[in-house]
Amino acid sequence: MKNYWLDGIMGVAVGDALGLPVQFMSREELVLNPVTGMRPCDLYLSPIGTWSDDTDTIAAIAGGLAGLYYGYDAIPSEWLEVLRKREWLEANAINGKGLE
Repeated sequence: MKNYWLDGIMGVAVGDALGLPVQFMSREELVLNPVTGMRPCDLYLSPIGTWSDDTDTIAAIAGGLAGLYYGYDAIPSEWLEVLRKREWLEANAINGKGLE
């Protein structure tokens, strides 16, 4: 079975990792030095394959949408153990109080 959620996030991460090292290059520079594979990002001293905060944001949005779709009970227990603001989530979001 195809996992469209994972495929989409992985596509964003790969595209982001390809684009991060060249994001501030001009079109002229890219014509002379086109992206043909992964490369390190000298600007941020990042290794090959590093993605940016854009991927983190997309993953967070996808996680939120998945949470709405699958519900709280579908969150793996090992994730809940390290979840930041877990107590607030359990006290407010789960019982339908929402933001107060």
